[in-house]
Amino acid sequence: MRKFIKMPHGKSQELEKLFGCSAPIVREALNYKVKKEPEAIKLARKIRKAALEMGGIEFEKK
Repeated sequence: MRKFIKMPHGKSQELEKLFGCSAPIVREALNYKVKKEPEAIKLARKIRKAALEMGGIEFEKK
């Protein structure tokens, strides 16, 4: 099963500004595709947590 977080329109740009990162980094974090570096893992977790707090909804795809 594959997990991902769906964001309301325009909220992913807010995440980019909030964390000072690019759209591909936010997209990878929301799709649970993360590099293996410890710093990238920490950033992805922070992005996902903030996304859920901003109204994002987590889905699982079979």
